[in-house]
Amino acid sequence: MVRLLLIEDEIPRPRLRGLVQDIKGMDLQVEHVPNGPSALGRLAHFEPDVCLLDRQVGESTDLGWTVELRNRGYQFPIIFWGSSQDTRAAAHFQGASYWAADQTQPGLLERTLQYATERGRSKAALQYFCHLQRVLAQLGQSALVTADFPSLMEQCLAGALGALGLEYGAIVESVSHSNSLVLRAGLGWSPSFRLGEALGGPVVESQAGYALKTGKPVVVEELSAEVRFRGSPLLHDHGVVSGVSVMIPGSPHPYGVLGVHTRSRRPFCADEVNFLSSVAEILAAAPWRSQSGQGALRARVCEQALAESPDFFASIVETAQLAIVCVDEEQRILLFNRAAEQMFGYLASQVAGRRLGVLLPDRFRTSHHQQVDSFGRRGPLQMHMGDRQEVVGLRADGQEFPIDASIAQLTTVDGHKRYTAIIRDMTSRKQAREKLAQSEARFRALFENALDAVLVADDEARYVEANPAACALLGVSGEKIVGSCLYDYLEPGVHELASDQWRDFLEHGAKRGIVRVFRPDGTSLVVDYAATARFLPGLNLSILRDVSRQRHLEAQLRQSQKLEAVGQLAGGIAHDFNNLLMVILGYSDEVRGRANLEESVQQCLDEIHHAAQQASLLTGQLLAFSRKQIVQPGVVDLNLVLGDLERMLSRLIREDIQLQTRLTPHPLYVRVDAGQIQQLIVNLVVNARDAMPRGGEIQLQTHDLVLDDDYVSHHLGVLPGRYAMLAVTDTGVGMSKELQKRVFEPFFTTKRVGEGTGLGLSTAFGIAAQAGGSIWLYSEIGLGSTFKVYLPAVASPPLGPDAVEDGELLASPGPETLLVVEDDESLRRLMARVLVSAGYTLLVARDGSEAQQVAAEHPHAIDLLLTDVVMPGMPGREVAEALLATRPHMKVLFMSGYTADAVVRLGIDQGAIHFIQKPFSLVDLKRKVRSLLDDDRS
Repeated sequence: MVRLLLIEDEIPRPRLRGLVQDIKGMDLQVEHVPNGPSALGRLAHFEPDVCLLDRQVGESTDLGWTVELRNRGYQFPIIFWGSSQDTRAAAHFQGASYWAADQTQPGLLERTLQYATERGRSKAALQYFCHLQRVLAQLGQSALVTADFPSLMEQCLAGALGALGLEYGAIVESVSHSNSLVLRAGLGWSPSFRLGEALGGPVVESQAGYALKTGKPVVVEELSAEVRFRGSPLLHDHGVVSGVSVMIPGSPHPYGVLGVHTRSRRPFCADEVNFLSSVAEILAAAPWRSQSGQGALRARVCEQALAESPDFFASIVETAQLAIVCVDEEQRILLFNRAAEQMFGYLASQVAGRRLGVLLPDRFRTSHHQQVDSFGRRGPLQMHMGDRQEVVGLRADGQEFPIDASIAQLTTVDGHKRYTAIIRDMTSRKQAREKLAQSEARFRALFENALDAVLVADDEARYVEANPAACALLGVSGEKIVGSCLYDYLEPGVHELASDQWRDFLEHGAKRGIVRVFRPDGTSLVVDYAATARFLPGLNLSILRDVSRQRHLEAQLRQSQKLEAVGQLAGGIAHDFNNLLMVILGYSDEVRGRANLEESVQQCLDEIHHAAQQASLLTGQLLAFSRKQIVQPGVVDLNLVLGDLERMLSRLIREDIQLQTRLTPHPLYVRVDAGQIQQLIVNLVVNARDAMPRGGEIQLQTHDLVLDDDYVSHHLGVLPGRYAMLAVTDTGVGMSKELQKRVFEPFFTTKRVGEGTGLGLSTAFGIAAQAGGSIWLYSEIGLGSTFKVYLPAVASPPLGPDAVEDGELLASPGPETLLVVEDDESLRRLMARVLVSAGYTLLVARDGSEAQQVAAEHPHAIDLLLTDVVMPGMPGREVAEALLATRPHMKVLFMSGYTADAVVRLGIDQGAIHFIQKPFSLVDLKRKVRSLLDDDRS
């Protein structure tokens, strides 16, 4: 049962009361009042576990009543229900324990109430336990200074009853020779209670006798229903309902029993029973107690022994680490030990006979005198000062300092009262508390301002605190997070697995990993977490960092690296394959050129030549994907390219597909190879066509835009700047997330065997990358796909077309000397055969080293160097540089299936170094060689 005090007025409507009534998971006893002052009056009859205050009441009413509530000693938690930040700050300042968001979900209110109630009860239980321990310490100290055992028994009874809030207490002695129980001390009973009287009836039939018999504490919650024993007439006459009896140990037999009782039905907790057992142990350890009960006689003997041995008593007092000050009933100082001298700066002779007020500041002297007088009137008890109010000492030099004091009252044999104060200097402890408060403030600042999300959960995985970064990460306010559960932010259906992992975490103490969290708005994030179990008792710390963007970029990087690796492989294969195609095309061309071939042979040669040309197109696509192809970039208008292609694209698609173009009204200039950009567009349109088996619409759109740093941060490899964008959108079947990850891989296709090579999109990807751009895909199942191509925009218009050769040889072959460097032996033999038959003097070498040796041994001029670009050992560019150093007038013609050499590309652009792309025909080779030799400009 949770007792709830609900403070809510009736204007405009009792909305909070309705939420409370909707709570089904708690057993609530609700007491409703309209405002704070009414709540103060109601507390005389109803003490709640938790108080719930509507924000409207808090905003319209002076909150001073909350301060008065705390001043009266009420410590139950107060929850303010509202959303105003100003009211929130004022409420916390005025003593509120919690702040809850102004929402309409009963579940949130229930979690807040449960958390506040459980935490409030735990705090109250801890404070109660500490209170019991302080009383035990005071009673133990009294046992050391009290010489009268009956007086000590009364002090212990009074301390136990006061700590537990009970009415009756008694101590009975077990007289073994008469098998009876004799009353030795009692508090709260009627005048019929007389010390020294024996309890009536058999010993074992009473509650105290049963405690002696079992040797264990006896707890009675309802005496009338008790079946283990019969209650004594003393208990029945006073209407006792509940109580506890504990045995007082002794040697060789137990001394007796300590019992506390009440007329109200009350369950006793384990802490309370242990407290009473500890009080009994204090009584059992009193060194002057005699088994016969003659405590007063033994006390006088001890007092006499101390009088005869003053050195013994003085040594105890003088060597004590704490200050000990003894005063009489007039508060005149009788004893002032060495520790007191060091603490207050006075010699004992300086304060002897002076009033105790000399050790206190003026503002505390009157109240202290009244407290000691009141303390003396209450009887031989003990008081602990410094718990509820500040106690300050005054040194001889006028310096004030905080102290903590325990004051014990004792009565001498001749009836005089003495008060002994044991004093502790709290300066270092106060400084430690201040440092702790400063440290807590620093860590609170770190907690509140940390960039990472920091969450604190209890052992049930319910969050009790969250910093602003955690609120931003989870997409909820701090009020909603507090009381919610870890499992509320995980994927539905994994509660059982998460529970097992949580238990494992609590057992092992720490855990790190990656987890996906789900926000209330339906979005999800990938977070990296580090958790520490029980960094404080019952509390567990978690630090979370959003790595969703990092994971996205890592996936893009892995895909880019995979495509790059495949591209390297594709380029290498294409290069070697081009050499083979050169041999096939060269020899087939030579044989086809012969006269009088049989028709069947001619047909076979034609088929061989056609197949080799088709293979050459395939290697071209591989080279475009791998970005190893030599290109002739120029400035073109992307809109003009699309306009020139529109008619051809219409023939590529089917009649059930509509082609629409939406181009910018102004030119979009980009620097690309015109042939390659046409191939890119064709590949994307063909892919869109194949994605719409039942027809649909393809839209081609151009646009100019600027990609900023935010876009670049989410797209790996893209640089910020101005771009021309080409979008190809279809209304086809769309692609799954898994398919989108592989769509640009070479040879990957979803088509049946024979319907496609799987190089269309990979080639488009390579062309865009080679032009300094990128392609990004956006697709949903059933909603079609959009490929967006981003190409760096340039401001200048395209240059005029260069003059092209008419295809005829410029002149007949002459007696020039050529040096051919080619590592492929078959291709080297073919080129030598063709060029020698054309009338040239030919020098051949299989690599760079051999080329240098052949050139060094040749005494005459070498008119042209024909070298492969990529060769083992020394690449073609280095071969050319080495030979040009000694033969500066020598022409250079590079040949290759691909090259990534920027110097070679620069040379081609400048016209100083020339290039022929493999595979080339023998006619093209002879034409290129002849044009270079006859071109005076070169």
